Amino acid sequence: MNTTDKHDIWLTTKRIETLVDGIFAIAMTLLVLNIDMPQIAGTVSNPAIWQYMSSLFQQLGIYAFSFILLASFWRAHHLQFFYIKRSDSVLIWLNVIWLMFVALVPFSTNFVSNFGNHPIPMLFFNINMFIIGIFFMLIWYYANRKNSS
Repeated sequence: MNTTDKHDIWLTTKRIETLVDGIFAIAMTLLVLNIDMPQIAGTVSNPAIWQYMSSLFQQLGIYAFSFILLASFWRAHHLQFFYIKRSDSVLIWLNVIWLMFVALVPFSTNFVSNFGNHPIPMLFFNINMFIIGIFFMLIWYYANRKNSS
């Protein structure tokens, strides 16, 4: 009879890594949907298109920043899981909660893009980044404490 506690059952990390890749791919793709399509009044001309493009400068900058930010989170997680070789239900749930806040990045950056001159969108974005960082550290702390590497 096996007396192993259910919390001592370890699994591979492949499913976590696959889920992480999928969530990041979707979140990074959703970022581009936050860029407004042109609403050009009157005749569409090259000067009108250039004027529209110049008005997108802030949105394109936030898009690029957010894309690089998400890519950095993905890369850090990838490096983290180079060392983490086993997972259990707690590690899975820590990752799922972390991903919930990662998936919120397209909304939080769009919120800043549209209302960045107000403090609440910036606070929301910064809290989102803070929680992502906290859960990233919790994943690492838990994996090291449980010796899953």
